[in-house]
Amino acid sequence: MHKDEMVAPLIYQVVDVGAHLHQCEGSIAGDDFLVGRAYGTPLHWAVMHRNLPVVQALTALDTQPDEEV
Repeated sequence: MHKDEMVAPLIYQVVDVGAHLHQCEGSIAGDDFLVGRAYGTPLHWAVMHRNLPVVQALTALDTQPDEEV
């Protein structure tokens, strides 16, 4: 279980050491929403898992996302 107030500082630390917000993970062929596997960026994963604190922190970091990833 995560603590909401710890999410944003942790995400900022990970980005500070080189994490990329637009990096896609997984494979389209391996998508299986029933078991929680999906192709996408950290924001896609946060939305898929309905993790609002992570969605808020990621969108605060990237206020002007690229149209194309």
